[in-house]
Amino acid sequence: MNTNKKGDVGLVKSMMELTTNNYFVFTPISDTTCVDLVIGNSEMELKRAQIKYCSLVNGRVEIFMSTVINGKRVAIDLSKLDMWIIYCPDNDKLYYIPISDLVGKKSMKLRVVPPKVMSKQVTMADIYESIENAWVRDLLLPQ
Repeated sequence: MNTNKKGDVGLVKSMMELTTNNYFVFTPISDTTCVDLVIGNSEMELKRAQIKYCSLVNGRVEIFMSTVINGKRVAIDLSKLDMWIIYCPDNDKLYYIPISDLVGKKSMKLRVVPPKVMSKQVTMADIYESIENAWVRDLLLPQ
C-alpha cells in the first residue's frame, strides 16, 4: 500500500470514529494543506488535526515531527495544528495527541505493547486513546 492510500485509510478511520462519537468532521478541499481534518464538538468548538498512519515496530508506534519534501527532511510547523491523530493498522486504534505533547520534540514513541521493564521515559499509547483527553488538555493551555 502506498503512502497516499495509507493516508486515506487513516483519514476514513478517523472520520468514522469521530462521527460515531458525535463529533462533526470537515475535510479541506485541497490536499496541499497540513490540516487533514477539522473537528467540531457539540458546541462547534473546532480543532485542526493531521492524520498519521503508523505501524507497530517492536511494540511501539514512532512518530516523527518532520516530513520529506523533494528529498529533504523538513520540520512540520506544529503551530498550524491542534492535534495529531495517529492510526495504527496493527491494532486498528486511533491515538489523539495534543500538539502541546509534540512541541520541541523530533520524535515520539508510543508504547502499545507494555515493556518488560517500565521506566519514566516510556509513554504508553493508551493515554491517547480518547479524543476528550486531547481536547481538554489543549483547552487548558495558555493561548
